[in-house]
Amino acid sequence: MNLTGVQVVVNQDYQRGQTSSLQIGLMAVAADQPDAIILCLVDHPAISTQVIAKLKEHFESTRPPVLIPTHKGERGHAVLFSKALFPELLALLPVEPANTVIRKYRPETLFVEVADRGILIDVDEPRTYERLEEYRKR
Repeated sequence: MNLTGVQVVVNQDYQRGQTSSLQIGLMAVAADQPDAIILCLVDHPAISTQVIAKLKEHFESTRPPVLIPTHKGERGHAVLFSKALFPELLALLPVEPANTVIRKYRPETLFVEVADRGILIDVDEPRTYERLEEYRKR
């Protein structure tokens, strides 16, 4: 994997909550003025590069405020946010989830069906870690 141009940003104040990490990342890329960001959470480690590419491709042709992958009709991760939503994401309190903004734009949200069920794997406990291991063996 080519990581040329990748910038690693560490949220030194991560105890403030997950949203504070999103906000630190948004501030770090602000100078680049991206058209969108794709939010990949650490507890969703099975998101493939093919899913990321499909989100990017679909965004470039449709430009929705929010773009979410689905697998067999079930919503998954990662989530793409258009730059139009950056101010709202930055204005969230650290304890407010990004889902607050997603819900607000539900009528305009686009869903993209993907073949990769990895978008559904959320590793929060030992049982779900086992699901991740089963997925990787396939």
